[in-house]
Amino acid sequence: MDSRSFMSRHYLRWYHTFRWGDLIVAAAILLVAAGLFGLTAFTSRSEAGSVVLTHEGRLVQVWDAGDLQKDGEEEIELGGFHYHLEWGGGRIRFAEADCPDKVCVQSGWVGKRGSIAACVPGGVILKATGDLQTGGDVDVVIR
Repeated sequence: MDSRSFMSRHYLRWYHTFRWGDLIVAAAILLVAAGLFGLTAFTSRSEAGSVVLTHEGRLVQVWDAGDLQKDGEEEIELGGFHYHLEWGGGRIRFAEADCPDKVCVQSGWVGKRGSIAACVPGGVILKATGDLQTGGDVDVVIR
């Protein structure tokens, strides 16, 4: 058996077929991936400045960051449905609702800027904002 035929490309391990250029490209891809991962971890969502409750586009109630730090709860009736809200530790949620689909309850806690819980049948939206504005900005309009 000839030594060259034994060392043919067919018998080489997969890592022996790499060239220097391949290793440089793989290292560059790993560095970019690590950089993007670090960037997203560094710029994670911050705590909300306030949480706004709206019903069909009208402002109903605003909780600022200080209100959300203290434990509390409230019963609200909007859009023909009854909601039980709980808050504490800088976040708030729909604890109970008598709406048909209960997606608002399943949405969980709202506390990070940009997080949202909505009851579509009742037209109620609970949204965390980054500052103490009253949530007049519009993200989406659906007709």
